[in-house]
Amino acid sequence: MPDRFEGKVVVITGAAGGIGRATAVRFASEGANILAVDLPNSVLDETVAAVQRAGGQIATYPADVTVASDVDRYVQSALDQFGQIDVFFNNAGIEGWVGPLLDYPEHEFDRVFAVNVKGVFLGLQAVGRAMRQAGGGAIINTASVAGLQATAAAYGASKSAVVGLTKSAATPSSTTTSESTPSAPVP
Repeated sequence: MPDRFEGKVVVITGAAGGIGRATAVRFASEGANILAVDLPNSVLDETVAAVQRAGGQIATYPADVTVASDVDRYVQSALDQFGQIDVFFNNAGIEGWVGPLLDYPEHEFDRVFAVNVKGVFLGLQAVGRAMRQAGGGAIINTASVAGLQATAAAYGASKSAVVGLTKSAATPSSTTTSESTPSAPVP
């Protein structure tokens, strides 16, 4: 199906390598236009070359997925350059330090959660709003089997959170606007 995504726009975070690059190439080979997002100091040249070899059109956007204003800007960049977002591959993630829970550095725990959970959350919100306004789209969040079984402390916990966020985002109530205030904590 070489033209299955013809005319569609796919935004991919964590696009500089690995799963992100491979996904960009696959979507491009099926006709999609790609906005490749990764950290400002990352090298997206190989992803650009690979997508172009696959016959796709690609633009890049340097962004930190843990910063809401960066996320809003990459969404706007996709809309400005391509007019729409049809698919969002919310893929940016890091493994972080691997070692015993009792020795796990707090700053490293915070860093892993910022990228793997907050980054997914911010992307879901910003892209989800754009898709809702346009009438729909598809969002894919990268989790891991580590989110379903015991593994490295911060990584496993963060991927469990991604699974939970994904389930929450898939509920119809997550995309409706509510004028209510947050509920009080249950005693």
